Amino acid sequence: MAHIIPASKGGPRDIPHDQLSAHDRAHHENVVLLCANCHTIVDKDPGTFPAELMRDWKQDRKALLEQTLGTPKYANRQRAREHITPLLEQNEVIHRRYAPRPGVFSNATAERWHRHMVATVIPNNRAILRVLERNQDLLTSEERETLALFSLHVRELAYRHFLNDWTAGATRFPERLTSILGPEQ
Repeated sequence: MAHIIPASKGGPRDIPHDQLSAHDRAHHENVVLLCANCHTIVDKDPGTFPAELMRDWKQDRKALLEQTLGTPKYANRQRAREHITPLLEQNEVIHRRYAPRPGVFSNATAERWHRHMVATVIPNNRAILRVLERNQDLLTSEERETLALFSLHVRELAYRHFLNDWTAGATRFPERLTSILGPEQ
């Protein structure tokens, strides 16, 4: 961890101590992660690696991590819908092919259903849920109600397939979710 503004007096990129408190110097916003070699290089040549450049590196890295690992915030319903549509479609294919049907039972199909639930459907549901929760401001009041039902469904589905909790009365997939974030009427 390299300090952008040094924690102690006289370090590289130092500024007068009355401009940045000791608390702020120790704060994570004043630290950038570098390998040991790069840390040495930037500290030995602060003219080439000023605080502004290091802050830019930190912001670029945060943006990349947010894009890669985070849940995006969308400006409009269409973009959010485009994000969740492939996940919903993948889940629908698995559901049509392997979901339990009344009067039809096969151990092989049940095992495939469980495997796909754990490996694909539940992770997809969680990703959909994160996008919808992050973009709640784009939802109508009816869609927020659907989101609440879907959240309950996702949790109970995980209980069933990860914890083997087969309590009767689990919340079913809310069909209205298939049209969530569609064109507003």
